[in-house]
Amino acid sequence: MGNEKLAVLTIPNGGTESDALSDHLSKGQMNVLGALEQLSVAAPATLTGIVTVEVAQEYPGTTWRELQDYLNNPMTVEAGADVGIPYVTWRDLRLVSGGAEAAAREFTVRGKLAYPGS
Repeated sequence: MGNEKLAVLTIPNGGTESDALSDHLSKGQMNVLGALEQLSVAAPATLTGIVTVEVAQEYPGTTWRELQDYLNNPMTVEAGADVGIPYVTWRDLRLVSGGAEAAAREFTVRGKLAYPGS
């Protein structure tokens, strides 16, 4: 099984926050996020602001915090990039732009389940 498209998160025109991953997946689907071997976010070719990844420990997310890498740097998604999310210990995810986006921006979230034969 290759990387499967899980959702398309959108930051609306003039907005700074995307919809949440939980807006697209059921609670049961969200429960298997910990079984993912990998998760990635593919960004559109153009972005107005610097986009960071925010996560929540509850489903659906209500208290968001910036996801950081192992060096405590914010996880960012650059224009045209496909960014791997290194660990899935949270319960929900969204994207936040540092500035109002000049058009609607769509980000594709993909995942690969970690199980024998995948």
